[in-house]
Amino acid sequence: MTSQGSIAIRGDREEDIDDLIAIFTRAVRETARRDYTPEQVRAWAAGLKQPGDAAQRQRKRKGGIG
Repeated sequence: MTSQGSIAIRGDREEDIDDLIAIFTRAVRETARRDYTPEQVRAWAAGLKQPGDAAQRQRKRKGGIG
């Protein structure tokens, strides 16, 4: 863990997956619509992963949500 002032930065943990997927999903469906067409957002959102899938990939990679 690295600290910069009052912000602590750490690696992701398996228990973070649901929150990280929620953040990513919101970014795709809400924030991205300002810069992408509805078709692009739908295509991107269609590829969003389920929490269980992300957890399995994280264990295989030994860190990092993706």
